Amino acid sequence: MNKSLRNKIADYITRMLLLTVAVIFAAATLLSLHARKVSARSEARDAFAGIRREINRQKADPEEVVPRFVPSNRSLVLLADAGDGEILASSDRSLAGKTLAEVGITLERALKGGKGFGARIEKNTYFCFFEAEGEQLLGYLIVKSGLYTGFVFTEFMLAVGLLAAAVFLYHCVTSYTDIHVMASLREINERLLRIERGDFEGSVEVHTSAEFSELCTHINDMIVSLTANNKKIAYVLDQTDDRIGIYDFSLQYMYLHFAGNVPEIFLLNRPGAQEAMKDCVAFRNFIMGLKRSPMEKFPFVYHVKVGEEEHYVRLEEFRENNVITGIVTDVTESVLRQLKIEAERDIDKLTGILNRRGMDSRLEKLFGWPDAVRHSAVVMVDADGLKEINDTYGHEAGDLYIKEIAKTLDRFGLQSRGSYVLSRNGGDEYVLFLYGYQDEEGLLADLADLADLSDKTEIGLEDGRSICLRFSSGACIRTDEIHYYGDLFKTADERMYANKKARKAKYGGVVR
Repeated sequence: MNKSLRNKIADYITRMLLLTVAVIFAAATLLSLHARKVSARSEARDAFAGIRREINRQKADPEEVVPRFVPSNRSLVLLADAGDGEILASSDRSLAGKTLAEVGITLERALKGGKGFGARIEKNTYFCFFEAEGEQLLGYLIVKSGLYTGFVFTEFMLAVGLLAAAVFLYHCVTSYTDIHVMASLREINERLLRIERGDFEGSVEVHTSAEFSELCTHINDMIVSLTANNKKIAYVLDQTDDRIGIYDFSLQYMYLHFAGNVPEIFLLNRPGAQEAMKDCVAFRNFIMGLKRSPMEKFPFVYHVKVGEEEHYVRLEEFRENNVITGIVTDVTESVLRQLKIEAERDIDKLTGILNRRGMDSRLEKLFGWPDAVRHSAVVMVDADGLKEINDTYGHEAGDLYIKEIAKTLDRFGLQSRGSYVLSRNGGDEYVLFLYGYQDEEGLLADLADLADLSDKTEIGLEDGRSICLRFSSGACIRTDEIHYYGDLFKTADERMYANKKARKAKYGGVVR
């Protein structure tokens, strides 16, 4: 896992301080040891001067056989023969008469021992210094335990002092880093985060060092450039004939930004709809709700309605690095134009009801929902005597006859117990589809009422005469075995022609 910059700096400082403390401690220890040895040599020189004085005193006193040395717990004084190493005199009288080799000191080392060397005599370890005095050797031996008296305590105090200094320096450096480096980086980072969220207002002003000042200059130049680019994009979008907008938002960074005509296209600037623009969560919920109802015939097109105002909007989104960007285009005019063309294509121009194509389209959708057509029937209707009317009164009267039958059937459908779809399939032929009934009894009652509807309505002509509306009909009720509406048409058509034949035998004409 990546560490923070502060932790990396703290780790580096800790390692460097510990290394420095170790080097200083080692150097101080070596210097202390060297200083003690130098002090011991100086002490030995002083001791040799005293030994020589004692030898000179002994020579001046005929009664003295050998020099007398004062015993000491810390040091040992020797006078030995340089030839055979016999100890002639010593502050430890038990050593007198013995040779150097017998007490643990080689004669060769004693002859070369100006700088000192270590030797063990009886139970003690000594640091030994020897100097030649004619045919004799002067020896001064310091007990090593005495030489290093207080050394451990001194080293311990040195270590404590160095560690205390290291802790103090660590605190100073990290405090300085927090104040002058980390605080500046946090300020710059927070500003960059606001820029990432789309906030280009303001600038970054951190001048705790030349490097930070240069960095802030580059960031501020970037802000100016991004702001200028956004203005250019907005300007270009405003110059296009189509209303286009761009939005981007992020639920992770909690920001929302619009460019172009996004609020106007989505009607979000209208009263009651502005709540969707308050934050990215509300806007995302608005977009998700919009996408639940796409228009089937228009890919990526959605219907937006606020009050009585409505828009058709083409919307495409893409995601990158947890940021969702959407491009919206107002396609209201083109969609309405297309819908009008399709509506006119499905509508019979003379009667205003559906034509054959429109009926087929509606029935295809309805038969996709079995529950809607469970109790349903197709009724084929054919106007009686249309040719006679056209021949006698002209086609204008014939057109009026066709329209009035359509109105009569439409009124019947409105008053029926269920729902209906009505179409003119061309000429004098109509199709009435009854559906959505709770039970078959209601459907049968309406079919009976429809059969009685013919011959009960008259329309007036311009010359004052009237025409009785007459039409033949045949119905076919859907059963559970029938799943395609075309199968109903054939039976209904056959029954309609049978009814038409019976009516011709009953009525001779339609004009009175």
